[in-house]
Amino acid sequence: MNKKFVRNFDELKTVDGELCPTFVDAARKMGLMTNEREWHLTMEDAIQTEMPINIRRLFASLVFCAPADPQLLWDIYRKEMYDRRGASDEQKEARALFHIRSILRHHNRELTDFYLPDVDESLLGYRKELVDDGSEMYISFAEIQSKATSLLTDLNTEQKFVYDEIMQERDDINGRRLFFIEGSGGCGKTFLYESLYYGLRAQGHKVLCVAHTGVAATLLPNGSTVHRAFGIPLITEEDMESQIDLASRRG
Repeated sequence: MNKKFVRNFDELKTVDGELCPTFVDAARKMGLMTNEREWHLTMEDAIQTEMPINIRRLFASLVFCAPADPQLLWDIYRKEMYDRRGASDEQKEARALFHIRSILRHHNRELTDFYLPDVDESLLGYRKELVDDGSEMYISFAEIQSKATSLLTDLNTEQKFVYDEIMQERDDINGRRLFFIEGSGGCGKTFLYESLYYGLRAQGHKVLCVAHTGVAATLLPNGSTVHRAFGIPLITEEDMESQIDLASRRG
């Protein structure tokens, strides 16, 4: 949902002068959503072009939109969210649920909040490691390197130019540290961000991906909102302070 000239979340949820209780209600009032079939059409569209990891991110985003039956969505499309590596179906399901749970936990929610099955961690079979925001994921360094190589191979000419420029500056102690990437929707910015994430992780760097909204954050590898990652209050004021304790793991 996108509106021009909004200054806060309440204005984004206001339609025809009425403040809607949720973004879903606002979207329905604007005619952007019609019925529960929307969720199925969205999933079916993604299945045609997206990899399982991106379908899981999409699914996690959709459950926040309060579909009537998240369990039914999971039951119908769960195999499309399984990684295609060699493993039993039980392991693939556990790993898919684990990834979805990791995304939900970035926003202080659990699978059970949406009536989804919880993770049987005995089936994961991965090494557990802490990622940069303090959450947990199951992944090996070899898989990170393999993912980085695969993504790098698929970059187009313009994406590769930006990728090389940023990586080169990262290795230069006096290099630039701030880059602004602009492009129209669908031009491949998110794919470039993912390539940079795994490329830097493959070099042993710590990487934290953040976005201003929860929906945007779910598109990024282990993404989190700026507010959660840095403890920034939702209502910003000039004298605000981060809510993260310096003595904590996140500090």
